[in-house]
Order: sequence, then C-alpha cells, then structure tokens
Amino acid sequence: MKKHQFHKLCEGLTVHLPGFTVGGWLLIQAIDHGILRGFSCDPSEFDPDKFALVAFALPLFVPTRHVHFNFGFRLKDAGNRDRWWSLAESDLVTALLETIRSQGLPFLAGYNTPGQFANSFQNSGNEVDPYLREAVGFSHANHGDFSAALASLASLAESLEAGIPWHAPIRSRVDLLADRIKTSQATVRHQLDATIVESRLNLGL
Repeated sequence: MKKHQFHKLCEGLTVHLPGFTVGGWLLIQAIDHGILRGFSCDPSEFDPDKFALVAFALPLFVPTRHVHFNFGFRLKDAGNRDRWWSLAESDLVTALLETIRSQGLPFLAGYNTPGQFANSFQNSGNEVDPYLREAVGFSHANHGDFSAALASLASLAESLEAGIPWHAPIRSRVDLLADRIKTSQATVRHQLDATIVESRLNLGL
C-alpha cells in the first residue's frame, strides 16, 4: 500500500468519523490533554495491496521522538487474529468502519484523559514494562495526582538497572520529574506542557 492510497481511503473514512484527520500513515483525533490517539496504517511487507490498522494512544507529555505502539494493538478479525485488509476488497470503507467502531473507538475512548490513561494501564496486567510504568507516572503527574506520581516513579526507579543501557534515559526522565514534583510542584505543569510541544515537533504534528 502506498501513502497516497491510504490518504484516499481515509477520505472515505473521515466522512463517517468526525474529528479525525489524516497525516502521513496516521488517522488521528485532535490532540487533547496531551494524548495522541488514533490509527496507524501498517502496510504488508509481502503484498502491496494488504494492510492492517493499529489503534494506539500516545502520551506526548512523556518525551517522545517517534510514534510507537507500546499502548495499542492491531485490529482483529472474527477469529481474534490480526486483521489484514486488501485494497481489492469490495466495500472496503464499510468493512473498515465496522471494525474501527467495534474495536478501535472503544479502545480510544478509554484514554481521553491522563487519569484514564494511568488507571487503564495499571489494570492492564503488564505492569512490569518500564515504558508503561513511566507513562503511568507521568500521567498521574499530568493529572495533578502528585502523590500517586511519586509512588509510581519511585517504584519504577527501583526496578531500573544501571547495567541495561536503555534503562538509563528512562531513569533520567523519571528522576527529573520526581525532583520537580518534590521541589517545585507549581512548575510541573510548565515542564509537561513544554514536553508536549517538543514531542509534537518531533512527530511533525
């Protein structure tokens, strides 16, 4: 699938999905509360006509350099397998809308606010993922629940290992936010808002 084909397909989708716009490989809602939500097209590497859609939520108040899907999933077929559509399918827009409405929109509705974001992923059963735990801590802070944020950040910091290179930048971000909460809560909002702006610039949004 080519990007221009995805854009043309989205023209038919956005008529039925108010508030969604297309950019690049993304079909997204307006950014609210610093959370990017929507769908990403995943073209098949083996068949130029086939593609999947990934529903995702991305907290931009966590420093972000690229779109990732730590907080998302591929839309499924009736057998709960990854659904791969073909551009040759008849009435493709209708089929896409049915799956987006039944699976994608309910998922996105669970991440309207930082508070929802934190609570949803705390109950996800995957609490050991450092990136998820970082997002939970930052979400609590963005929601204004500083005690919950500090508890989440402290627990995460204890689990990070100095010998694992990719843990280092997480630890740096966690320590910076925790220190800001402890010493100057009035400036936490400014820091998170600045991070949202920087993340949007990094993503070209």
